Amino acid sequence: MSNIGLLVPDTLAEIMDRLPPDINQKFTFTQVSRYWRDVSLGNHLFWSSFTCGPSKADCFRIPIVLERSGRAMLHARFQFTDGHTPAWQGDAMAALVPHVARIETLEAEFWVYSNYSLPPRTVEALLNSNLVFPALQTLRLQGPEYGHPPLVQLTAPQLRTLDVEHFDSGNWASLFSSSLETIRLYHTRWGISLQPLLDIFDRCPRAWRVVYDAYTWSSSYEDDFFEAFTRRQPLAPALRELELRTDDADLSRIIKAGFSDVVLPTLTACLYGSEMDVLTEALLPGVGPLVVFELDHGMQQVELRDDVGHIRRLQCWNDDSSFEVDYTWEHLCVHYDLHKTVRELRISRWNEYVEIFERYPPQLPDGITLIYTGAAHSYMASSVSTGEEEEEEEEDSEYVTKTMRIPGLARLEFSGEYPLILKSVLRILPLVEPPAARKVEVCIRNMKLLTTETGIDPFGVFQRAFSGDCWAICNRCISHCFH
Repeated sequence: MSNIGLLVPDTLAEIMDRLPPDINQKFTFTQVSRYWRDVSLGNHLFWSSFTCGPSKADCFRIPIVLERSGRAMLHARFQFTDGHTPAWQGDAMAALVPHVARIETLEAEFWVYSNYSLPPRTVEALLNSNLVFPALQTLRLQGPEYGHPPLVQLTAPQLRTLDVEHFDSGNWASLFSSSLETIRLYHTRWGISLQPLLDIFDRCPRAWRVVYDAYTWSSSYEDDFFEAFTRRQPLAPALRELELRTDDADLSRIIKAGFSDVVLPTLTACLYGSEMDVLTEALLPGVGPLVVFELDHGMQQVELRDDVGHIRRLQCWNDDSSFEVDYTWEHLCVHYDLHKTVRELRISRWNEYVEIFERYPPQLPDGITLIYTGAAHSYMASSVSTGEEEEEEEEDSEYVTKTMRIPGLARLEFSGEYPLILKSVLRILPLVEPPAARKVEVCIRNMKLLTTETGIDPFGVFQRAFSGDCWAICNRCISHCFH
């Protein structure tokens, strides 16, 4: 460290730009040497972007940070996620009030225990005092999951990103500026009105992504309310991604009234149930032949894509309901001919899909990609003898035991976030019936995981496993094996 002071200011400035924005990290940097301290004190941008944690030390340093930032535009983030909201956290946010004219980014995240609400004094000075933020472009607020959502009352004429969760407002329209591009209002209030959604479409012509949670137990709107969605010139002209959580009847009426002549590139619908017919009737009109199918059981989401790239996501957020493999696949095949057009299948439950594919098999003669995203222990096939003692499996794990028959199969991928070992891949290959006329390309999306077994040469094993006429290693996997 004897020559650490020899770093030129430009090099130090680059180091400062790459440091985490935590206030504690900034003050630690200034204590390395007197030279580093002098350089940092002259760099207003270094202090203008900061993250304040829940500690008393961070909160008490906010006035110092603001003073050192000079006149630079501010990018402030508060992370009060320790479950407590002492007075000094409210004081830290209130310290920004005199500097409101130069706040460009403002993010605040709160979390409290049990059913306690966030004390109003924590946010009211900065967020609930009808202040005008003339330079604010990004506002992200995440309130406590339990208790009454805190209020936000402010105006931001240059706002471009609005992302609010577990907060509420007496007047959402005050935040809907014509400059907004991405909007997310999520869990803002139980039983929230649909009126803010109409205001967004009317007042935010640049909005290209809108996520809106307006769940109610049942629809309380007459037909004449939805007529307002039809009076547009046009409604939300830049809109490309729309995600709605609402009553099933309202969902259908909003889309039919506002977008009957528009095929949005991306459309997501979230219902507190698994009414597949309601979802498909609302989301699929106008799309072309469906070529991609994925049912994510963890997310409780069905994702479909058509032949020109339109994306449709069907979500179920009721803990008492779920998308069942057999019913979902059958419904889409019977009503939308999915089995006749699908080219890519993403599955995580092997045996269930084997059974439903027997009844409604994918019918393209060639070019089908099967992507298996199941956990590594799901590959353990009891029908394949390995000569090794199997590890104990989790109680809810699925043994892959049934043979998958897809005559048009051209590519098999192993993907997902779970650890993947080489022997798991080799166990499942015998349970795929490849076409007789051609080889099936095999791809391991995360090749690094294959080398976790000591003493194993993945490329050598691959060469021996794929030496016949059934399988071929994809070029990407070959490249990883060589390196």
